[in-house]
Amino acid sequence: MRLAIQNATARRVLFTFDNWAKDRSFWDQAHEGTTYTDRGFAHVRLTTRANDWYLNPDLAPVLAAAESVSRDYHARHGLAFSMGGYGLMLLSRVIAFDQTLFFSPHTSHGFGIGPTDPRFPADFA
Repeated sequence: MRLAIQNATARRVLFTFDNWAKDRSFWDQAHEGTTYTDRGFAHVRLTTRANDWYLNPDLAPVLAAAESVSRDYHARHGLAFSMGGYGLMLLSRVIAFDQTLFFSPHTSHGFGIGPTDPRFPADFA
């Protein structure tokens, strides 16, 4: 996993996340400026190289880094959908978000068990 930040000097921060993608074997591309930074937010994007629901050996150091990054912001927001909803819930362990928005979150309460969606069983094999 990795965190990337843009517009770090803003007073508000928005965390966004990778969503589940079929045949994921790549890092999401960094973007120069975003709709969020154009509206005055610092933008922190958490990406993962696999559809691992953010359950990998990088989790502990990423949580520590995210908590550290979020400390000085006046307001903390999270926006996530699909697998990213799970990442947002994980970050909420260390960040007191002022506001979060989940679109179709896929979740699981079992440690080490990624969420499943019975509509696409071949894609999860």
